[in-house]
Amino acid sequence: MANFYKHIVVVHGIGEQKLNETGVNFMNEFCRSLPSTNCCELTIRNLVPRDTDVLVKRASEPAYVIFKARGDSYYIGFSEVYWQPVTKGYLAVHKGQPPVPIYTWAHSINIRILGDKRDGQSLSLWREAIDNAETLLDVGRKLALISKKADLFDKILRDFLGDVQMYAEVDPVHEAVNSAFRDALDDIAVVREKVVDREKINGDFESKIYIVAHSEGTVVSWKSLQLAAVEKDPPAWLGEVKGLVTLGSPIDKHHLIWGQQNFPLDVPTVQRDKIDWWNLWDYSDPVGHSLDGIFGDGRAAENNQFRRVLDRGYARYPIPGKAHVDYWKDINLYHVIIQEVMGIPAGYDAKQRKVTNRWWGNWTAMRTGDFLAYGLARGAEVVALLYFLSRLLNPIRQTVVRKWPSVAEWLDKAKTWPLPSSVPISHYLNMALWTLGIAWIWKLAWDNKWSSRKQDENLNLEQQLRWERVAMFLWGAILVYAGINIQAPHGELKDYLGWATGLVTAALIWKLHTAVHKGLVQLWRYGKGGTQFSPKPTPADRAQAVGGQHA
Repeated sequence: MANFYKHIVVVHGIGEQKLNETGVNFMNEFCRSLPSTNCCELTIRNLVPRDTDVLVKRASEPAYVIFKARGDSYYIGFSEVYWQPVTKGYLAVHKGQPPVPIYTWAHSINIRILGDKRDGQSLSLWREAIDNAETLLDVGRKLALISKKADLFDKILRDFLGDVQMYAEVDPVHEAVNSAFRDALDDIAVVREKVVDREKINGDFESKIYIVAHSEGTVVSWKSLQLAAVEKDPPAWLGEVKGLVTLGSPIDKHHLIWGQQNFPLDVPTVQRDKIDWWNLWDYSDPVGHSLDGIFGDGRAAENNQFRRVLDRGYARYPIPGKAHVDYWKDINLYHVIIQEVMGIPAGYDAKQRKVTNRWWGNWTAMRTGDFLAYGLARGAEVVALLYFLSRLLNPIRQTVVRKWPSVAEWLDKAKTWPLPSSVPISHYLNMALWTLGIAWIWKLAWDNKWSSRKQDENLNLEQQLRWERVAMFLWGAILVYAGINIQAPHGELKDYLGWATGLVTAALIWKLHTAVHKGLVQLWRYGKGGTQFSPKPTPADRAQAVGGQHA
């Protein structure tokens, strides 16, 4: 019978974070994922390590569980690197504002990636994606002003983009966040001593540390581990770190945008004990990507400090954007962490440890679903546009009909087909169908006939914009005709002001939807572009994966 101490450090990402929220949620899912059959036994001692935002040295209450399998005892400790008080503290001192206003800072990102290539990566797709992200921000801000939610929208942006800006560009914040990571790792020895004392563990035992990081927390972990490695006297805990798991990581973007000075690719010398690295990202996660930019050659297995064990993208989480936080609920991912990363013999078979595409996770299915959702949303948007436009254009219609009575009969023909008049609001729906039909034909032609030839990284963006402007002008003319075609009620001045506001809102939603749809396609193309790195397992690897040998 052997004893093993394994400590997991959870590092949260961007957004609104509360003390113990990420760490305890991880522990809950981790414990639920452990097998509860007759072969194993799980005892939970404590799940809350501390109750202060700033870690007090030697004061942490050990959060740990005991898992027994095959006669061996695994004492599994948990800690959280809670670094958000650093960025919150900066905002509190500076009246809620980051160093550069978020909109101005977001627009500046394009300037940082001028040129054709950097570190062998083409920058044209990056600039196109950032242009589209700027459009999203501009439209979102305008909609927030109309809906009187501008303060809420600004807060959301500060919570997400503000954390990135402050960690990447404000040296005191950068250093303080890294110190929070260092303090949490320093505290592990104290926690381990308390566990050994309470459980009366005798004799020698193996002690290893595993880091599970998410989003911006992956960047914090990567940079902090580099800093520890280049110290003259590296901390004792560094040699105990045996695994790094990164979920939805933007490390590639940090190095590309801020470069070698802020986020170097590697430490200068080869480390005696290299850290195994598992990196996973979902194609619908706008933040995560592969580690290709970190390991130089896309197929390189290791650099001076890390050994790339798994670097895989997949389509498992169905809602774009929300996919960025869905890793925490993926039970198969926990199975990988428990058995493959930590080497605990939990008895999971290959299917239980499979973290790959869902049945719908192929390009054809994803694009089909996207097109159907796109069409339904566009239908609703066109109906809204016609509703407000027809009311605003009603005086023009009345003038035309009064001067040329024969025009009325010609105008009425289109709105009576294909849906009969017995269908509610059939005139709106018919005109929407006519209007959308032309738009769908254009989209099918542009996306399918020309996508492979013109919409790649060698795309002439000016030519694309010229075609799009012509198409939108012609379609706008059709929309105006459809609006005049519908006989709408008269209104007073206040009604016309309300309809004008509604039309502007509908147009902004249309533009927002365009940017979201374009960004989604860009996201899938970029996500699928990363190396799917998973070296062929050796016989020893297979034995460990199946039998759960000690990592």
